[in-house]
Amino acid sequence: MTAEIKTFPSSKNEIPASSVNDKPLRQMVKLFGNTLGDILNEQAGEQVFAAVEALRKGHISLRKQENMAKRRQLSRLIEGLDSESLSQVVRAFSLYFSLVNIAEETYSHKDRRKHVDRLGPTWQGSFVQTLRNLKAQEVGFDQVQTLFDHMAYTPVITAHPTESKRRTMMESLRRIFLIAERLYMRLTRIEREQTVQELEREVHILFKTNEVRVRKLEVLDEVKNGLHYFRESLFTAVPQVYRNLERSVARIYSGKDETIKVPSFIRFGSWIGGDRDGNPFVKPKTTVMALCLQAREILQEYDGRLMTLSHILTQSSKLCTPSEAFQKSLEKDEREIPQIFEKTPDRFLQEPYRRKLYLMHARLMCTLDGINALMKGEELDRDGCGYTNEKNLLRDLYLIRDSLISHGDAVVADGKLQDLIRLAETFGFF
Repeated sequence: MTAEIKTFPSSKNEIPASSVNDKPLRQMVKLFGNTLGDILNEQAGEQVFAAVEALRKGHISLRKQENMAKRRQLSRLIEGLDSESLSQVVRAFSLYFSLVNIAEETYSHKDRRKHVDRLGPTWQGSFVQTLRNLKAQEVGFDQVQTLFDHMAYTPVITAHPTESKRRTMMESLRRIFLIAERLYMRLTRIEREQTVQELEREVHILFKTNEVRVRKLEVLDEVKNGLHYFRESLFTAVPQVYRNLERSVARIYSGKDETIKVPSFIRFGSWIGGDRDGNPFVKPKTTVMALCLQAREILQEYDGRLMTLSHILTQSSKLCTPSEAFQKSLEKDEREIPQIFEKTPDRFLQEPYRRKLYLMHARLMCTLDGINALMKGEELDRDGCGYTNEKNLLRDLYLIRDSLISHGDAVVADGKLQDLIRLAETFGFF
């Protein structure tokens, strides 16, 4: 039985036909299957492992050639399992197929990157190909700019109350996805061993984690599930989309005297917590809470990025001169919220951008306090120092950007600061 532990995914028929010759994918599926097989044998016992192997191999043979006697034999095997063993068998196959999906996704991701690196992003619908088509049709700079200025893309997040997969499971699978991506990289022997051990730990945890909820999904759970995707990927992906588009525009529509500006045209919508289409659990209070959760999520994201910037924009006023507009704004902030540097008045005194970012952090914290108060049913303090809307936050971000550009730091302004500006233009405070 021990020798069979390494055979969980042994047959090439378990990998889609389109991928039969893809050796790296095959190796990843084998690694995942071996890892799960070892854990299954160790944790669930030889009887469950033997049942899984018999069902796996039996159905592979049925796919090759139908055999009613064999099919009845497999049915009897399933019917003969006690409820606990049957649950473990179902769980083993469910986890295995989740792992195979991750292997295929990471392989596809790797393959797309290789294609871009070799041929350039020229697939149907890519930014480069679309812009090339426009240029081939003699669409000029002004026309493309008009197109961009009127462009809108609004993905809408919707709820799936029948979705049984817990957020904990999604986070676990996400970690395994990232580990799989690392395994496709060039690693030293020690690095690979450590990464495989990390994979084993994650699959071990996954095996002992409830896949489905033990209580009914509530509306606010759906809101939090929706926000999970923003936190885990969309907040990172949105600035990257703009950067990819800007690079494509510069590549296809480059001119000495003509430039095309890419505006922030992506906006997000959500039905979760606001849908009145027959859901008796969605009340006005539910929608208020959904809006508060959404606002809190994005404000926390902004604040984290502000703190990151405070460790990056460390320019000294002895080595550069910020713009007059920036300096006036900084002085105004110091008058309005003097408590921030009350105990340490000299902090960042020669680092104006860091000083400004800490004052902005204080304003965001004040805004967050207001959101948290609203969630508790308390009165919103409108006389505090917080930002009343995203326009005020953007005004400060623009001031920093323009000031950096004014003393020759445009390349710095186009880094993480620009990513934060894109986020604020896209997501607002909502």
